[in-house]
Parts: sequence; C-alpha cells; structure tokens
Amino acid sequence: MEDELLFSYVLRLAEVNVMPVQQFTSAYMFSGLTGEQADRVLDYGSANYIHILVDNLGVDPIDFFLKTTLFPGLAPLIPRNEQTRYVNLAFRGRKMLPNIITHIHSDVPVLKRCRICWEEEKKEFGFGWYHRAHQMPGVRVCYKHNTKLQSMKKHYGKMMTCDDTDEADEELEQEALEYAIFAKDFYSGPLVKTTI
Repeated sequence: MEDELLFSYVLRLAEVNVMPVQQFTSAYMFSGLTGEQADRVLDYGSANYIHILVDNLGVDPIDFFLKTTLFPGLAPLIPRNEQTRYVNLAFRGRKMLPNIITHIHSDVPVLKRCRICWEEEKKEFGFGWYHRAHQMPGVRVCYKHNTKLQSMKKHYGKMMTCDDTDEADEELEQEALEYAIFAKDFYSGPLVKTTI
C-alpha cells in the first residue's frame, strides 16, 4: 500500500498466511540463518535481511527497500559508514560478513499511527497500515487529518494496542503539521537511485 512501512507489510503478510509473525519471519525473512541470527525479532524499522523476503516475493529489491523503509528519509542525516552498514545488512545480511556487520537497532523506537487514517483504510481496504511518513523522527501529527498520532505499544505478533490521544497541541499545531506534510511529500516524491 502507498507509504506502508515494511513492518506493517510483514504483519499483513503473516496475517494473510495465517501464521504468527515470528513463524512467518523465520520462514520468509530469516530462513537459512542459525543461532543468534535465527532468533532475530522483526522490529518496527527493521530492514535486516530484506533480501531474503524480496527473493520470496519476486519484487525489485532496491525499489522495495526504498518504498518500505525510512532509509531514504534518514540517509541524508546519517554518516556514510552508517548508510553502508544499513544497506549491507539489508541486502547481504551478517552471514557473509558476520564480524564486520553488526545489527542495526530500529529507526522507529515507537510505532505511530493516525486513528482516522486507520479507520478510513479499514473501511476502504479492509485493513489499516502504518505509514512511513508518520514514523519519521519528529512527526507528531497526521499530515492529512492534523490529529495527534497515537503511540503504539508493542504486542508482538498482533496489531498493536494504542493510547487515546487525538488532538494536536494548539501552540505547535501549525509547525507540526507543516513538518508532517514535508515528511509525506518527501516519501511521495520520485525515488532517485544513485551510485556512490
């Protein structure tokens, strides 16, 4: 779906395949891994081992990576060596370079969603999804509805429970909305692939 976070996509795939998320990720994302790597848990911002998933889906790995992760929005803000590590872990995994590439912690410490977007999507498509633009650091309101985003509590394997905050703080409302619109526009723009 448009602007869908990889984590959200994986939750939906697991649900459609009637599998607990951990079983799904073990079979389709972390397959072939052993020990500590096999016990890996999918986190909100994870792109770890995305290469195994895209092989199973038969999609273009670079386009999928750029369209489902926060990497395009965060890359300009992180040092080149961190960018390289992020990409290497996503596409090569630790299996090739186990002592060089370390696990990258999530870009998304708290999952956020707009209650109104979620309800509209469920009504139109039968399910809601987590938007990448809502996950960008500093985004606190929905770019479409100008409502405060709900912070999600992790309940692994199921769609999350959430807090009940709806309204944006009036003092910061305009700045927060402008930044949320910027994040959405950034992720909605054309993806440009470059080589370094």
